[in-house]
Amino acid sequence: HRDIKPGNVMVDRSGQVKLMDFGLAKPTGTSSDTDRLLVGTPGYIAPELFEGNPPGPENDLFAMGCLAVELLIGRKLFGQKTIADFVETIRKWAGWDRSTLGFEIEEDLAEVIRGWLEPLPENRTGSLELVSQWATGVELPEDIEIIDFADQPDNETGSFKSSDLDPTWLADDGPDSTETV
Repeated sequence: HRDIKPGNVMVDRSGQVKLMDFGLAKPTGTSSDTDRLLVGTPGYIAPELFEGNPPGPENDLFAMGCLAVELLIGRKLFGQKTIADFVETIRKWAGWDRSTLGFEIEEDLAEVIRGWLEPLPENRTGSLELVSQWATGVELPEDIEIIDFADQPDNETGSFKSSDLDPTWLADDGPDSTETV
């Protein structure tokens, strides 16, 4: 996706969370002209991208960690006022500690967030690790539908009609001081 942030997350009428705005997204394993550019929204950009590493799914995991902490505390994890301050902070990032929240959360949730916010991309917890860890012994509902969009032609990707979406954004209504760069 390359730009996970509250302004790109919407909740539909049934309460399902939808990731929006795929303007910066690209398929895994492909390259584009934007690979050489630093794209994303300050406050959600993974540390390795500031070192010139190519973008990948692990960058989205880091952004998910930033978003998760923001949902818990009601403010950005990296609350720096300027992009330069954010860059300086993120380059020194040593990982996340739940004690910085100021309140307790379940250990399982803390482990997920900590895994997403690992400084090194190769150490980040991906979705497969999460599912395999939690799915042991879990009974899935019979009506569950698993959709693999990667194997479907573009015209069958399940695009949403505007009537399916409820304008409930995770982002606040105020101006966004961290616009996509």
